[in-house]
Amino acid sequence: KSNDHPFRIRFAPTDVGAWEAEVYLKVKGELVRQFDVIFFEVIDGKKPGFVKVHPNQVNLMRDDKMIFPIGHNLLSPPGAIPWGGSENYLGKNHFSANNTEKATNTKSWDFYFNRLNEFFIEGGKFIRDIQSPWMSLIEFEEKGNYFKRLHYAQEMDSLIELCEKYDGLINFNLMMHEPFMKYADYDMDKWDWGHYNEHGEQETKEWVLKYPKYCYNDKPFGQKEPHESFLDENDLNYHKQRTRYYIARYGYSTSIYEFEIMSEPFHINQF
Repeated sequence: KSNDHPFRIRFAPTDVGAWEAEVYLKVKGELVRQFDVIFFEVIDGKKPGFVKVHPNQVNLMRDDKMIFPIGHNLLSPPGAIPWGGSENYLGKNHFSANNTEKATNTKSWDFYFNRLNEFFIEGGKFIRDIQSPWMSLIEFEEKGNYFKRLHYAQEMDSLIELCEKYDGLINFNLMMHEPFMKYADYDMDKWDWGHYNEHGEQETKEWVLKYPKYCYNDKPFGQKEPHESFLDENDLNYHKQRTRYYIARYGYSTSIYEFEIMSEPFHINQF
């Protein structure tokens, strides 16, 4: 159907010259529609290529130069989390009842991108971003359902575009560890596996219902350990699907120098 929300095809051509692409839409293997053939010309933009592993199997290199990534851990837009002094200028945590998909507001994102812009202008080169449930993770409330969190994915589009503008490089981490901790550190108790309060005490039923818990903790309290979501075949398929989505959506960009599967996996099951 014709609408104002066109599909976007992300593709990283491997060679310069004339290309043509055929696009098909299939539902459960059945061809629904074949679109017009797309023709386009690829020219050498003289931009750097993808980061690769150096032949010494230790370092990283981009084109013919070895690189040593040193930069900032840009964990979150301020105001999205209850620590770091963010409440001084952007208000307190925006997490609210049954509204986990809107934890970070646009004002926080504007501040985040303005600071990143300053970082690059002042000579910064490398950053690390982590997909965390309070600001960018596309799946939290329901397995495999990204619909209500795609606005976060769009913010990641903007982040990568800004990196490309300044030829900055990003370590793209696909998963924050807090959801796999029974009781999260850094006052992240509303986002952890066990839904404890800030004192490490199991919350009331009303509190648990008020704040949706992580979708992979899908059994009665205490009957499923965080690590089990990486052993259950059904859960693994959802983890793979989410990872494939990230690679498919962002893997075109030469500004991503590394995909990191998870942040600090040694925290899994931790209380």
